[in-house]
Amino acid sequence: MRDKRAPRGKVFNFKPQLEWSDGTAQQVHLSSLYRSHMVVVLGKALQRPPGWVRIATVTPTLPATFDSNHYLPIYPTGKHQKGGVQLKLCGSFDGQTILRLLSYVKVDEIEEVPLEILSEIYRSDGLSISLQEKSFGPLQHYSRK
Repeated sequence: MRDKRAPRGKVFNFKPQLEWSDGTAQQVHLSSLYRSHMVVVLGKALQRPPGWVRIATVTPTLPATFDSNHYLPIYPTGKHQKGGVQLKLCGSFDGQTILRLLSYVKVDEIEEVPLEILSEIYRSDGLSISLQEKSFGPLQHYSRK
């Protein structure tokens, strides 16, 4: 069972850059477009100081041509092909979504950031938005390719 306090698998927004410490602002170089997306925490950043995490963006759009291994749909967004991967969030039921109707995790551009610049997103019932444990395995697999 997953530690509910751990950030792995949870969905976050970026805090406004004005709330970042000066040292963090000098170490993190992400475009404002990148920071406008929600992100999923994949786990600890291994070659960074404690408190840094690996992240992948959540996007509502697909480019005209794309590699289906780089954009993993989040339910209720349909799978790219029969038998393909589809991630599910905790608390999502048939015909119901917590995120935008069309949402994908983009796994071809993994970034590393300090957790302190991220703000956890919560559902209307006060629980954090996070991936189901069974969805995390495929996400880890595709984010390492």
